[in-house]
Amino acid sequence: MEGWKVWVNGMMGSKYSNIPQLGFIPGAGGTQRLPRLIGIEKAWPILRSSNPISSVQAKEIGLIQEEVEGDLIEAAMDWVKRVLSGKVKVPSILKGPIPIPPKLPEVDIGHLSRNIDSLLQKAILEGMEMTLGEGLKLEAKVFGECSLTQDRKIGIENFMKNGPKVNATFLHA
Repeated sequence: MEGWKVWVNGMMGSKYSNIPQLGFIPGAGGTQRLPRLIGIEKAWPILRSSNPISSVQAKEIGLIQEEVEGDLIEAAMDWVKRVLSGKVKVPSILKGPIPIPPKLPEVDIGHLSRNIDSLLQKAILEGMEMTLGEGLKLEAKVFGECSLTQDRKIGIENFMKNGPKVNATFLHA
């Protein structure tokens, strides 16, 4: 399980995690694990805006434990050894429902699909009222719902034609 947590922490820091630009919600547990790891108030703007965060910000919010310069493989192996020896504690991802505050931060989603954003909010908010396992099933269902939207098609076609740097023109449908 520790290796999974390392992978999740590393995945969320990727500069290629702009999934809503493609007309999808984050999958592979992103809508369920990130809020349980760092709190819904911190995860909400990250998931909805898809704006990248710096390693400094990631460390401040508890997404990563340390920044590494130099050989990343060597540093990762050293870090895993410290985890296994008990010198470093890896935060646990909460398994049960988590409370949703009465007001979450306002988020500017810019050019992103409002339709996909509403599905993303559904996955996050309804998922937080469930266990992690139930939330993951909900996320998979909502991910599938994205496939039925026009914006998913637009996002994928835009990416294939123009690459990741050109914003898709969504219909919000």
